[in-house]
Amino acid sequence: MGIGWDLGLLGLAMHLAGGGMSKEESEAWQLSDEGKAYATRSGELWGEAYTASGADGQVVAATTAATIAFYTGAGS
Repeated sequence: MGIGWDLGLLGLAMHLAGGGMSKEESEAWQLSDEGKAYATRSGELWGEAYTASGADGQVVAATTAATIAFYTGAGS
């Protein structure tokens, strides 16, 4: 879920700065190598935060991988 927050805040920041994207541009970026790398790194960092909260390592690994896969289309 954290990746969604990161993407939403990135979009808001771009909009407020006057450099937003159209829906089509946003969808294309999310499917690009750059967009997938952003989502992957965001997911990894949220996974680190989840680990720091004391969560079980196996649960963290599984949920982090599933969340990254959801946002990057990996495993589809």
